[in-house]
Amino acid sequence: MADFVSRPIERPVSFYHSELNAMIYKNWTCQKCLLDCTCIRLDSFVETIIFTWNHEAFVDAAIASWEDQELDESSSLVVNDDASTDATLSQVLSRIGNTRRPITVISRIRNQYRESRFLFVLDLYGTSKAKYVAVLDGDDFWCSKDKLRLTTGALEAHPEACLVFHDFFVPVRSIPLISIRNPSRQGAKKISLASLVSENPIGALTAVFRTNALPESIPEGFARLKIADLPIWCFLANRGDVIHLPKSMAVYRMHAHNYFANLDKVSQHQAHKQAIEYILENLPVPAAPLLPGRRLGKWSDRFMRLRLTPRLWLRTIRI
Repeated sequence: MADFVSRPIERPVSFYHSELNAMIYKNWTCQKCLLDCTCIRLDSFVETIIFTWNHEAFVDAAIASWEDQELDESSSLVVNDDASTDATLSQVLSRIGNTRRPITVISRIRNQYRESRFLFVLDLYGTSKAKYVAVLDGDDFWCSKDKLRLTTGALEAHPEACLVFHDFFVPVRSIPLISIRNPSRQGAKKISLASLVSENPIGALTAVFRTNALPESIPEGFARLKIADLPIWCFLANRGDVIHLPKSMAVYRMHAHNYFANLDKVSQHQAHKQAIEYILENLPVPAAPLLPGRRLGKWSDRFMRLRLTPRLWLRTIRI
């Protein structure tokens, strides 16, 4: 990492960023600025962005799963704390004060989701200096040390691809030793834009994408969406291939404050319908159904996807 200078510090460097209306905390400085460095992003090979809000019980494990990654290329982390009201920020700062890996924390003064929905997400993606961006929510974590190596390796091997994703686990709430494995359509390696719209197979915690494939502008209406991941993946799919890796390398937590999973079925349906209508209005999707066609399947099918995952036990306990 050419512009990263590691130096021991007792506490992160901090300063106020007026444009972001956020406090910035970081444990690195670049060669150009040295001790007066107020840069926020690094020119790394892959930048992981963790989105967090009131995740004090989980965010330490999310960051640890990034630190555990075995990757020869340069890797940096940006944690966006959306004005948490609990001890999330304290958890994050204690973590970055004890590592020499480059971490930047953007601590928002005001909650961005309430002000502009997911526009701040697009801004964070679009201003990355890394070749690739990996996404992780603060209440989830990666369970494979190869996650970044395998996903970026797939994009390196396929320059025509813009986005890669993989399977993941969802622990059963009442029995954390057991998880439901969530695979994409069996046998699918490359996923079409129409399949993305109809099946919505990508969990945000599994996505890694090529930064320069992001569109320069987003059509009007994005700020009104109640879910934003699917439209973003579709914009990327419109510019290149989407690759599915059939390996479970992440864990999606179910808990009392989980945003989308705790919506009632009617609200989930309406949110998907709104997102898909936005996609169909702005992208050339060939003959896609209006709503996602992916089903949970019969109980026997769900039973076949159960996995005993004892090694995830300590990390998946519901708080």
